Amino acid sequence: MAPEQWQRQAQSRVLRPSRAPGQLLPNGQHNHCLEKRAAGKSHCLPALTLPGHPRRRSKQRLPLPTDDERLRPDCSSRSTASANLRPGLHSTMLSRMLGQGMNRRFAVQALAATILLFAVSCRHGDGPYPSKELKLIVQASPGGISDTVSRFMGSLIEKDLGVPVVCENKPGASGALAFSYVARRAPDGYTLGHASIEIAVVRTLGYADVGPDNMGLICLVSKTPAVLVVREDAPWNSFEDFIEAARKQRGGLILAHAGTGSIWHFNALLLEQAADIRVTYVPYGGTSRSLASLLGGHVDAVIAGTGEAIANVKAGRLKALAVLDESRSQLYPETPTSYELGYDFGAPAWSGFFAPAGVPDAILERLEKAFQKGFASSEWARLCRERGMEAVFMGRKEFREFALQEAAFFGREIPLLLTLER
Repeated sequence: MAPEQWQRQAQSRVLRPSRAPGQLLPNGQHNHCLEKRAAGKSHCLPALTLPGHPRRRSKQRLPLPTDDERLRPDCSSRSTASANLRPGLHSTMLSRMLGQGMNRRFAVQALAATILLFAVSCRHGDGPYPSKELKLIVQASPGGISDTVSRFMGSLIEKDLGVPVVCENKPGASGALAFSYVARRAPDGYTLGHASIEIAVVRTLGYADVGPDNMGLICLVSKTPAVLVVREDAPWNSFEDFIEAARKQRGGLILAHAGTGSIWHFNALLLEQAADIRVTYVPYGGTSRSLASLLGGHVDAVIAGTGEAIANVKAGRLKALAVLDESRSQLYPETPTSYELGYDFGAPAWSGFFAPAGVPDAILERLEKAFQKGFASSEWARLCRERGMEAVFMGRKEFREFALQEAAFFGREIPLLLTLER
């Protein structure tokens, strides 16, 4: 290619009228600069190395650039096209790294790592969170304490997150269906679950391979003791009356609970062990169903959460015989506790929230703050008083340690307790 033709082609690449660093000089001045540079008498910028450049046609061997020239951010060894393009973020970062003394290979590797991290963050939605509605999976049927806590707390965190929180009930297998469902969702923070005490027992029962160790636990918000209730027209007016009748009939009394493996089921087993009685169990898919069965006359007694039974107790349809806890409940100030009566047992339920394993810490932290803000509200305090729940908040780290301790405890006790059932 003739020099005149090459000059015309190079000039056609110019994107701006002003000459950028490394751009060819017009009217053949470039060859003149090359010759003066070779002689060490020129301050012209280093020559370009485009294909067809006169430097490649010259028979004279030019000196190689020095290290300082290689490391200069504005080194003109860039092509004319890139020299005339508007510098972007990547070129600015690369220039800065080269200007700080990094070698080109390391700088390119660092830039590639930055681009990779940016791509990964885009894939995982590292934009404003949340940007769409959240789904909250409840492991129990509607009407129970888990459902109440989930829906109420969901309405509170909506205000802080700015997106809807939609609750969906998936009862069954002591919560294993709901826990497994959440565990299989994408770890993007848009599917959450209500974390009841059953997350500490379903693995021991063999229902699902989920537990506190492979969940993204967020927080705990409350604890709820159990209460033993019977119909208002039942012949037993005290806890001792019920125990005496159960000892005489040895399996004749029918006791209902929320389901096999539920916390109310284990309270019933603890009752059998502590009082040396035998009863016949009827599991239901939630406390609301077991209470409906009791009101219908199909069972003799129910162990439920204090808040779950209080409406029927206040209405005079049921009577509470004992609160299975160490201290009396605000909802049942006249009802003695199991500890007062000499039976040292009682395992309160608790409510918290979790996400699938692998959710980024930044999202879990955002959710924890939203739940903590809802927990601190006057609305939540009022609900706890009305439902007989103890307002207790644990953050991610504390909740994880607590849940692992509960799992270890029930892992030891469940096999022994289940031997009491026939």
